[in-house]
Amino acid sequence: MREIMNHHESKKLRQMRLRVTKADSSFLYFTFESNEGLAFYSTLNESSDEHHRDILLHTTPEYYTPVLNLLEHLRKKMPIEVLFDKEVEDDSTIDFL
Repeated sequence: MREIMNHHESKKLRQMRLRVTKADSSFLYFTFESNEGLAFYSTLNESSDEHHRDILLHTTPEYYTPVLNLLEHLRKKMPIEVLFDKEVEDDSTIDFL
């Protein structure tokens, strides 16, 4: 029996809010851009101050562990604070299949 359902089966996403320094944010963006398809993210407007950026990151259940592994690796290079990490319903109305 499988433990991890895929997104198509579960219609769930993992949602994480990350906090990084403003100086480190561009490297975090670059890293997720270069790992295309692993997750999608957006910078939250209310975090745009001179010291840090809050990033809302979404990934599917099957990519959750690789995202955690990537974040753990990045933590060796920069401070990353996980403000929350939760499962959410995917309210997207697009079905690509």
